[in-house]
Amino acid sequence: HIVRRYVACLNRRDLDGLAELLHPDCSLIDNFGERIEGRDAVVEATRQLLSMDPDLNLRIDTIAEHAGDMLLRGHASASIPE
Repeated sequence: HIVRRYVACLNRRDLDGLAELLHPDCSLIDNFGERIEGRDAVVEATRQLLSMDPDLNLRIDTIAEHAGDMLLRGHASASIPE
């Protein structure tokens, strides 16, 4: 599943691999509810996130898809507290 490949790239810090998975017009809703538009912006936001916590790791437990939107449920671990 492409979402699992995306998370694997994120966990490996492979931003080039992550970018290859994204459509140029993709969007991402961050944990603040803000929509990030476009592959370059999503990759840059991911780069910033990883720079804030180099130990960030995601685990996907379930994936739900509806009308092209994806909802992931899982766990994030990090070395920096909220």
